[in-house]
Amino acid sequence: VCEMLDGPGRRSRGNVVLTKMVDAEETVWAPRLGLRGVVDAVAVGKLESVGVDGGGDSKPSVSSGIVPVELKTGYWRSPVEHGAQLSLYTLMLAERYKQRVPFGLLHYTRHPGGGTAAGAASRNKKDDETLAIRPGKRDLAFLMLRRNALAGALCTNRGGSAADGADAESRDDHVGSGSVARGGVPFALGALPPMEQCRSECERCFVRDACLTVNAALEGGAERSADPAIAALARETVGHITPALAKDLKRWLALVDMEAAASAARRATPWMPVEDVRRRGAFAVAGLKLAPSKKFAEASAEGQGGVSANSRRYDLSEDEETDGSAAAEEKARTKDSGSGSAPRPFVYKLYLPSASSSGEKSKSTDLAALRAGDRLVLSRERGGVVVGRVIVLDVVFDPLPHEVASGIEYAVAARVESERVVRFHGPGAATDADAWRVDRDDGGGTMSGRVRAALVDAFASKNERAVALRRRLFELAPPAFDFDAADDALQKLSPSGAAIVSALNDEQRSAVRGVLAARDYALIQGFPGAGKSATLAAIVRALVDAGKSVLVTSHTHSAVDNVLERLPGVGVDAFVRAGGEGGKASAAAAAFCPGGAKHAARSVEELRALADASAVVGATCYAAANHPLIARRRARRSARASAEETVLDAAKNEHETETGFFDVVLVDEAGQMTLPASVPALLRGAVFVLVGDPAQLPPL
Repeated sequence: VCEMLDGPGRRSRGNVVLTKMVDAEETVWAPRLGLRGVVDAVAVGKLESVGVDGGGDSKPSVSSGIVPVELKTGYWRSPVEHGAQLSLYTLMLAERYKQRVPFGLLHYTRHPGGGTAAGAASRNKKDDETLAIRPGKRDLAFLMLRRNALAGALCTNRGGSAADGADAESRDDHVGSGSVARGGVPFALGALPPMEQCRSECERCFVRDACLTVNAALEGGAERSADPAIAALARETVGHITPALAKDLKRWLALVDMEAAASAARRATPWMPVEDVRRRGAFAVAGLKLAPSKKFAEASAEGQGGVSANSRRYDLSEDEETDGSAAAEEKARTKDSGSGSAPRPFVYKLYLPSASSSGEKSKSTDLAALRAGDRLVLSRERGGVVVGRVIVLDVVFDPLPHEVASGIEYAVAARVESERVVRFHGPGAATDADAWRVDRDDGGGTMSGRVRAALVDAFASKNERAVALRRRLFELAPPAFDFDAADDALQKLSPSGAAIVSALNDEQRSAVRGVLAARDYALIQGFPGAGKSATLAAIVRALVDAGKSVLVTSHTHSAVDNVLERLPGVGVDAFVRAGGEGGKASAAAAAFCPGGAKHAARSVEELRALADASAVVGATCYAAANHPLIARRRARRSARASAEETVLDAAKNEHETETGFFDVVLVDEAGQMTLPASVPALLRGAVFVLVGDPAQLPPL
């Protein structure tokens, strides 16, 4: 039994039954609607109404079909916001499954006070509440109008450019003449409508801080607010953003938009004809066939089977091939892994059937151009159904004997890894006759979104990390050093650590001492071949000897690996490489990835213990933003640290129970990184060290 909502004021009771689970966490692309999202669960369900409150027809009715199910683990809220999300999912699933979606289900695990008798009695609510929503035509039309208005605002600003914003920090007008003409607020390559002026709504909004921060940078904030209540709320929330900081944020947001515009053409557009994609300079290949790959052994430390040592991949053997059902998927993903093991990815081959036509040969050449680590969007040509994202493992040119015996012949095939099984049974499933398509997705928009969010968060936050980072990066506060503490730390190095530092030249030893003395930040500059990498390895060893935790980061995987590969040579092997799976890390560094030769951790508990125990973590600046091994790492005081060790102790003690915190963040090749890209990593530490040569290479 559940509560039903047919529209404002139209509530009733009903009986709901879910007869079959179709998929979980399904990524749904709806190109015709211009929407994309991830549905918690897709099921086949039936809803029978038993009565109506608030007027209307009270006759019982029965609705059945494919339905979206959304699970809300927080407290119950007004169903308007969540109902809008669910209503859009009904439209998206209707396009995805080519059938009418009659209703959707919201399930709340908790209500305010639901855990206490008094709270439940006062609100007449309980835990585990289910709400069925049957959106009407007017509701859906309103939501699509709002979607179209927002999409129209966020489309590329043809009347101006993001460059206008980068050069306009001294002006008070909006960025870009086109934005001014439309009266919008320039943001993310478009023009947002002016901010709503309703304090009661803004106070409860989950993006209040970010919204008011952008408002302060782009609309003048409290000083230009027409509503005194909103102005007061802005001062309470983002009053710490001075005019100078707002000017900096406006400039950097415009520059992030410029970078996003440059990579927009490389985003996957599987709804466009392949010819149009190629004219845009992007990559797409159609007419492919899909088949499960033969099982190959997980690589050992020596790289047996030709697979890199970081591999956590499994192919389906002939006796493991699933029918695409949820039960078969779960069995295959947990087979021989033990309870609580990490999910097993699936490996498929995408190939072009052997043909002699010039068109097919051209496609074969295109497929052969793929490289390990390329990220693709996989979709079915029939109906344009996007299945999800995959990563290229390798490209092969000769079919295996069992494939030839099965009638599978090709000149070239790409082996790809997917976190999800491709369903061949059930509603909306693929068939053996389907032709497939792949589009390369360089992820520029995703990276820009992460950088933009981190930049806004750095200005919005009032926590100690963000305040310190703003003071260092934007207010250009001079660095502070405690060389007495550094000398004390050098005296306490282990014999092997002291020998490593002693082997350096005078300038390198001075750099090690400077980092140990740094109270907020330090800079190390050196021309190519000056020994920066060797110095970094010695710095990491000295910090580890002092009981400090270190995040090693850079803009590229190769730069991160270049530092990590030197650490075993200086006696540091208690480190983990985060975000290097799928062939992104070098073979040597990949051994230190979770599940690699050095770290067999697979279960959630084992991964958590690995993250907490690792004194050194290496990751790109983008992975540093939200990789679980970093974000959920619990900072703790090292057993080796003592009250007499003063270097960074004060900062460390304040963050003993904080997650995602490091004593020192080392940024190699810092000259290749833009300031916004560095923010997520720099927010992770008490002290940061920038290493590089600004006269060598420009930012990537």
